[in-house]
Amino acid sequence: MPQTPPSDESNLRIFVGNKYDYFQRKWALSEQTGSKQSWNWAAFLGSYAWMAYRKMYLQSGILVGVLILETIVEVLLGPRSGVSSLITFFNIGLFVGVGFRGNHWYKRHVEKRIQDILSQCSAERAEAELARAGGTSMAAAVAITVTLLGGWAAIAALIS
Repeated sequence: MPQTPPSDESNLRIFVGNKYDYFQRKWALSEQTGSKQSWNWAAFLGSYAWMAYRKMYLQSGILVGVLILETIVEVLLGPRSGVSSLITFFNIGLFVGVGFRGNHWYKRHVEKRIQDILSQCSAERAEAELARAGGTSMAAAVAITVTLLGGWAAIAALIS
């Protein structure tokens, strides 16, 4: 199994935070098998909120945008159009996809953020900046959930 150089491993550990060992096991298994898929229950069950919690803001925002867009399409086409069933199957597939690919997407996100941070700050500030930029944000998870609920509420208000 290819080993991560100590300095890179240290940066990953600082950025990811408390759950580093969990993610490292998942990432190592993916490297061994050559697969980009590994199951993550939190990513499956929380999808957009998990992404925001892990500070994957762009990905989380895109997913929420898709969910709101689906709702608009469903409202415009009406319940008898059959689109509701299609959207349900699409959403199940979407959440399963996030569950299977979330660890891989998170690794790509982490590596890119670390690279960006290290290229923009001095060695003395790197550790503090990695810790600040990484880790988790419960506030972001709550905020994106409130955003989605607000979007759905706005749609409901417009159609009633």
